Amino acid sequence: VRDFTQTALAQPALFTIAYAQAKLWMSWGIHPEGMLGHSIGEYVAATLSGVFSLEDALRIVAKRGQLMQSMDPGKMLVVPLSVAELETRMNAGLELDIAASNAPGLTVVAGADSAIQQFAAELEADGIEPRAVRTSHAFHSRMMEPMLEQFVEVVDEAERNAPTIPYMSNLTGHWITAAQAQDPNYYANHARQLVRFSDSVIELLERPDRLFLELGPGRTLTHCVGLHSHDSQKTMMLSTMPHASDSQESSSVLIEALGHLWASGQPIDWKGFYKHEKRRRVPLPTYPWQEQRYHITPASDHPCPSIGHKRSEIAQWFYASSWQRSLNLHFGSSATDRPWLVLGNLPKTLELKLFPTGKKRSIVRV
Repeated sequence: VRDFTQTALAQPALFTIAYAQAKLWMSWGIHPEGMLGHSIGEYVAATLSGVFSLEDALRIVAKRGQLMQSMDPGKMLVVPLSVAELETRMNAGLELDIAASNAPGLTVVAGADSAIQQFAAELEADGIEPRAVRTSHAFHSRMMEPMLEQFVEVVDEAERNAPTIPYMSNLTGHWITAAQAQDPNYYANHARQLVRFSDSVIELLERPDRLFLELGPGRTLTHCVGLHSHDSQKTMMLSTMPHASDSQESSSVLIEALGHLWASGQPIDWKGFYKHEKRRRVPLPTYPWQEQRYHITPASDHPCPSIGHKRSEIAQWFYASSWQRSLNLHFGSSATDRPWLVLGNLPKTLELKLFPTGKKRSIVRV
């Protein structure tokens, strides 16, 4: 059993999942107009854009995780304040760094365990409730500096190309340039400096008709985008994998996101969607169907007209079943020996016809 809380395993795993999901969506006809990754997610964007080959990207990401895990342990803290508000509160003596700006009021601080604990206590004393991040190291902080020189050499060994699909830079918060994407030192600074995710989202939301599709586990980035001011009627945000605590199946979340895209008017390559499904042909009978009628004889002497019979006179097209209305009653010789039910008014003359012999019969009138 692998312990994916270890950075050396977690980062390659996150990269692999997001990259595989992206290729799956592309096979279904969903291609990105632009991409925005968060930390390790920027390597996914760079690989999809052609900056790195998949083989080089996997090697770089694996080495990055190993180097980060070899650094001294640290902690990270989510604080419900902006970058500017945090900068006024941070004590320089604590040696803390702002690691990520995820939303206008959602920032991450990183540093040594003791410094993070002290800073959290100060925030709580002022009525601010921070939240600890489940991590073993202080990413995007000064605690990553000992690995940077070696990491530059790792990136420098890989072939690097200009991006073919636009994507946002975590370092600047704007669209990455070809020079940045091909500079090995950029990736060292990327591991050390602040992730300006919020700045990128703000720029992307300048177009209200953007559609955000989050790749990878959970809904963290979708939540962060939702914290920004935007036109919720035009901006669609979809996650494609459930959070670890969710009970919903991963396949259900994925197909639900596809359904939302299709309902919003996005063209889907349905041949690509069904490409890997195996079909089993079921042969039909090789002879024509034999039509056999099973006629049920009605119990009445006057059967109802056949359903398939068409009356020639339109006046006969509409009818309703009812009792036959008549006072012309005909009884046999034994008619007066058993009870009869007569519907309607029973005049005296009819009573004489019913009982001509004068026998007394009780007549119940309703």
